[in-house]
This record gives sequence, C-alpha cells and structure tokens, in this order.
Amino acid sequence: MNPLLSAALAEHDGVLRRADHRPLAHLIDVALRRGDLVAPFRGVYTAPDADHAVRLRALTAADPDAVATGASAGDLHGWVPDPPAAVSAASRLRSRQGFALSRRTIPRWLTTRARGVRYTSRALTAIDLAAERGVEEIDAALRRGIPLAQLWRAHLATPNRPGRGRVRQWLADSRTEAWSPLERAAHAALHRRGVGGWVANHVVVLDGDGGKAYPDIAFRSLRLAIEVDGWRWHQGKPAFERDRLRDAELACLGWQVVRFPGAWVLRHPGRFAAQVERIVAAREASLA
Repeated sequence: MNPLLSAALAEHDGVLRRADHRPLAHLIDVALRRGDLVAPFRGVYTAPDADHAVRLRALTAADPDAVATGASAGDLHGWVPDPPAAVSAASRLRSRQGFALSRRTIPRWLTTRARGVRYTSRALTAIDLAAERGVEEIDAALRRGIPLAQLWRAHLATPNRPGRGRVRQWLADSRTEAWSPLERAAHAALHRRGVGGWVANHVVVLDGDGGKAYPDIAFRSLRLAIEVDGWRWHQGKPAFERDRLRDAELACLGWQVVRFPGAWVLRHPGRFAAQVERIVAAREASLA
C-alpha cells in the first residue's frame, strides 16, 4: 500500500473517509483497484482484513447516528471472548456483507459512547442478547451486577423487538434475581411451598481476606445459607476447594451452610423445598 495511505489509516484508526482526504483520492482509487483497500460503505475505506473494532468505526463514519447492538455491543462491554463475525447495529443504512443492520429507534439514554462508537447500555445489551441467545443472558446480567430494575426499564423502553414476549417472561421469572436456571428452579420450588424470609445471592463480606460470598439462598436473620450446586460451576478440585474454604469463612461469621446437588433439586423440587423448610425450623430452634 502507498506509504501516504498507510500513514493516513494509522492516524485515523484504520478508517478513511474520502470527504476528509480529497488530496488522497487518486491514491485511494488505485488502492481499491489493487485490493489494498475496500469500501464497506460509500466513501468510507478500510484495509481488507479490518477487525471488528475497525469495521464498527467504519460504520460510524458512514452513519454517525449508528448504535452498535447485540454481540457487537457485548464485545465493547467486554462480555464476549471473541469479537463477532458481523457487526450488529441499529442504522439508517442497509445490511451488507459483514454488517447486520436494522432500522431501530434506541433512546439515547440507553446508549453510551467509547472510542468514537456509540453502543447500547449494559442493560439494553443484556436484553438484546437474551432475545437472541436465551434466558442465560439475563442470569449473566444479574451476575454482572446489573439491577433487575434497569433490565426492566430497558425492556419497556424498546418495544416492537423480536423475542419481546419471551424476555418479558424471563424478567418476571427473575424477580428473585436468580443467577442461573438452577437457582430459578430452586426459588420457584420455595415459592410453591410457601417458604419465605430469604433473599437470593445475599452479599456477605468475609473476614479472612476481605472477599465476598454470595449464598444462593440466604435466610439473613438466621445466618443460614442454602447452596444449590450445579456440576457446571462446581466441578473440579479448584472449585471444590474454593467452595469449602468459603464455607469455613462463613462458619467463622456464624453462618450455617447447607449444600444440595443441583440435579437432585431439579428432579425433586418439592422434596428440596420441604427439606429447606425443616432446616429453617431446626435453625430457629437452635438459636432460640
């Protein structure tokens, strides 16, 4: 590639606009014919192997009002291990190879901006990803500390989206702020049994190292923690040791920790709820 073009690309983070580089117009045309540059949008140019971040900036150069959504926004929030293959965004432009664009109105208060690109807020990004991928994205959002109330506001402020009905039901099912489908099932079992007085993922500050524990189901007044262990999150020696050391830290603070295997809870939700009820009664008696 011509050294002048290479320098201009480096200076402008991999994106050139013809309108900003009139003196380079001839060199740009030569580079296009040679394949050294491509034009993802009219008057906007990048290298042929431009990465996801550069292509997002190219879209912004072509449409300053574009808003990255879905997996593209998730990448900007640092939630995905690898950038998506195609840029997903709300834009007045039409979709094309490498760009999945939709005409969609997104309230400005549900967007943020970084590195020259506007993208959906954490709450709306989670809602969009849930519509695309499933309820696990709601659980992940709650684990990231996004309040359920924010998820509801983002959902209600963006009507007429695919999957809206499913997402609404998942948000309703997450009223106890479960962090996984397994926790959601455990919460539902306790509700059906009428077992109350507990909160989900209660924060307990540990004395040992200043860390924090988040019991799945906590009866705070009794300092009773019920854990529902799924194989996915608790398999392997490191997880086993971590959980037991955390249990010891909780015991030092006066907490009783009771663990249930997740698969058993899913098979026997009624028995699980009944056992928790009996454990609560026994704990109350021991503290009386």
